[in-house]
Amino acid sequence: MKKLLIGLLIGLMLFSLACASPTTTDADAVATIDGEAITKTDFDRNLAILKYNFIARYGPDYFDQVPEEEMDEMRQNLLDDMINEHFVLREATKEGVAPDEAEVKTYFDQYMEANFGTEEAPTEHGPEIRQFLDENDIDDDFLYQMIKRDFTMREYIMSIQNKYMDEAAQAELFETMVAQVKASHILLPHEQKDQIDELYQTLQEDPGQFAELAKEYSQDGSAQNGGDLGYFVRTEMVPEFNDAAFSAEVGRVTEPIRSDFGYHLILVEQQRFLADMEAGDEEPATIDLARNGILQDTVRLEYFDRLDQWKEAAKIETFELK
Repeated sequence: MKKLLIGLLIGLMLFSLACASPTTTDADAVATIDGEAITKTDFDRNLAILKYNFIARYGPDYFDQVPEEEMDEMRQNLLDDMINEHFVLREATKEGVAPDEAEVKTYFDQYMEANFGTEEAPTEHGPEIRQFLDENDIDDDFLYQMIKRDFTMREYIMSIQNKYMDEAAQAELFETMVAQVKASHILLPHEQKDQIDELYQTLQEDPGQFAELAKEYSQDGSAQNGGDLGYFVRTEMVPEFNDAAFSAEVGRVTEPIRSDFGYHLILVEQQRFLADMEAGDEEPATIDLARNGILQDTVRLEYFDRLDQWKEAAKIETFELK
């Protein structure tokens, strides 16, 4: 059985990605950012790693069952991640944010031993992984630089988080940000987009039908309860759902929200701030989760806000991914 490439996942990214090259021509690129190219070679290497890990997790026939439009989406998501990482690494260099080289080396050594073992005690799956790497032109230096970039990404995100370690900064966040909501949702699979759009139009005219329509149409375990999800704090839900729920107006149904699970319609019924939770009968553990959720959400939203600003100011060109 195939083994996952151990240790590829650290930080926010699914996998670490190659830097853009200032010398590559457009003909060899899948994208250019202010004239710097993300090469097709590096894109193909990262796509190979992504596919290998899917096959290792779900079996050798996994991609035989994946529709071409989903493969196109996977390629596009990979390219989007590579573009995002380019901006973060560029900004990290400007700000002097860098990982500890000794930590990177230690992690790399552990990574190599976990995958390949030692000369005296090689791993059973090491030869298979090495064959895969060789076939895709991935050498040890590529792996080392991949890990180093992951560490750099983590350090940059930590530099954002450090802004909010001050008690005064946290107090302002806790006072002004919604900490918990009570919401219901209707979930339909991606292929039923037309149906979710129809339900949205119906609920715009009469939100009072939400529970009834959830029971009839929603394809989620909460359907039997009219879509009721109860109370939840920030970061308990997937990001797309989280962002919509915590920015929604109480009593109004959101537009269809797409996530990996399908399309959601969300109805927020109540909002609570941290002070409301502390004044009520919430468990201390839930209040701690709410505090952490506010901090994590703040860092995540600032991270993506910075990305949006960098992209808006840059010239980005993308090319066919086939």
